Amino acid sequence: MITNQIEELNIDYYEKLYKKKYSIIALLHSLVSYDQQSKSKRNYFYLKSILNAYQRRNKKVKYLDYGCGHGSLLLKMNSSMELYAADISSNSLRNLSNIAGLLKKNIKTISIEEFMANNQGKRFDIISCSHVLEHVINDRELLKTFHMNLEDGGTLLLNLPINEVWQDPKHVHNYSEITAENMLDKAGFTVKEIFLTDRLTGWFIKHEQKGIATTFKNIIFRMMRLFFGIMPLSVLFLFDRITPKRFPFQQLIIIAEK
Repeated sequence: MITNQIEELNIDYYEKLYKKKYSIIALLHSLVSYDQQSKSKRNYFYLKSILNAYQRRNKKVKYLDYGCGHGSLLLKMNSSMELYAADISSNSLRNLSNIAGLLKKNIKTISIEEFMANNQGKRFDIISCSHVLEHVINDRELLKTFHMNLEDGGTLLLNLPINEVWQDPKHVHNYSEITAENMLDKAGFTVKEIFLTDRLTGWFIKHEQKGIATTFKNIIFRMMRLFFGIMPLSVLFLFDRITPKRFPFQQLIIIAEK
């Protein structure tokens, strides 16, 4: 019963979040949203060396972003790649298809059910899963499915929330470096690299929740989020270094290999 309630809560929330938008509005949101860009810029940065290695071998990469959201990470990928998107929200996939059409970018969308069934026997070179696993009841089973759907030697990028500064009712798991690494090991993966990053998001959340919410305060924080959403990753990394350590890292990024 609780399982069904959590699944319904997540589906309802994300269908509303990704409700149908004009393509240009959806694209702008994907490009400037701090929540989207603070994750996708880092994910792309840590995948870049792997993508370059495939490019040097002249290999056409099959890449899946599982839990694609607004498509911020997929839109950073080279069009020469074979790009796939999966999400729990049908609205998300519809919006992304419209954005891809607007940009003349070929991104194939697949439902979560299609991916889990693996009816077409697709094998991917790279799968990314960013801030999704914490929502999934059977997270270990999903990791095993990723393993099954990767080519031998394929890469999984996993981005997990860590040291969360607020209680999200849609999350059913909390992770640490140790628990995440053990979970990947049991699913058959070899962990290659682990990165802790993003103090700035913790700073935002703490200060947004502090004190009384006013219209002026909301406007200021929205403007700040927009500013950091459009800033290059070097600026975000700079603020990781200068933000006080009492604001812990909010993203745990793991590169694992099949």
